[in-house]
Amino acid sequence: MSICLFGGTFDPIHTGHLIMAQGTLNEFDAIDKIVFIPSAKPPHKEIATCSSFQHRFTMTKKAIESNSNFSISKVENKRPGKSYSIDTIKFFRNNYKLNKDNLFFLIGEDSLVELDTWKAPQEIVSLATLLVIRRPNYQTEYKNPEYINKARFVDGVPLLDISSSLVRENISQGKSIKYLVPLTVEEYIKSYKLYQG
Repeated sequence: MSICLFGGTFDPIHTGHLIMAQGTLNEFDAIDKIVFIPSAKPPHKEIATCSSFQHRFTMTKKAIESNSNFSISKVENKRPGKSYSIDTIKFFRNNYKLNKDNLFFLIGEDSLVELDTWKAPQEIVSLATLLVIRRPNYQTEYKNPEYINKARFVDGVPLLDISSSLVRENISQGKSIKYLVPLTVEEYIKSYKLYQG
């Protein structure tokens, strides 16, 4: 089996995440499953400002439950310390007997730009096939072209300019988030009164 790891804070998961994942499956026949991996302690974010792991995990699980090609892992919540992508990649390689040909790692173009600030970036691109989703209207100069040469860009995916921060902002301002997130996620957010400031 070939799998693609899709990590993120998912605070909350939104329609753009789901379209990115399904679009990746559509573009790469070699991939059998997308594994969503909510970050437990994201190294680039202040964890105190994030919703609890349990909330983020549950929202993500609710968002993907109707798609048999999607699954979710809480592997990063089982490890102590910061949640580093390289550790997650090694976990899946070792536990599922995967190699670079059948283990993919999906990131956004903004993450590719910052990849050299991640832990062990060279090891990441050597242990998994890096897939990159282009960002709408995104223009930048890449600091390290080495990673670009090793990455495969995922074309043909509808690009929606939706972000988790937009969802949170709408909620805090009393605006609707309908269609920005799946209905199950919208209902969960309302039931727990998340992001209301």
